[in-house]
Amino acid sequence: MPEFFKNNKMGNRIEKTLKKEIKLAKKYGFTCLVVHLEGEPTEIGLIRFNRILKVCEKYNTPLAIENLCSDNNLHIVENLFKNINNKYEVI
Repeated sequence: MPEFFKNNKMGNRIEKTLKKEIKLAKKYGFTCLVVHLEGEPTEIGLIRFNRILKVCEKYNTPLAIENLCSDNNLHIVENLFKNINNKYEVI
């Protein structure tokens, strides 16, 4: 999902879809939503991620980010931990 970090229509669509999936997860009794992120962290990506975490808070649904173990994606984890402090961010 490298488009998530880009300022474009696809990035906006990904954010909208994730918010919808959080609501569906709550509706059907899931206790967590898992996402896979890749790409280069950007300011717009952090803004989107914060908005998504607000939806997680509203629906009491944690967000797990997985498959970030490759060297190419470790910077995403570092960037999120440095810039986001939210109890609904689970890595």
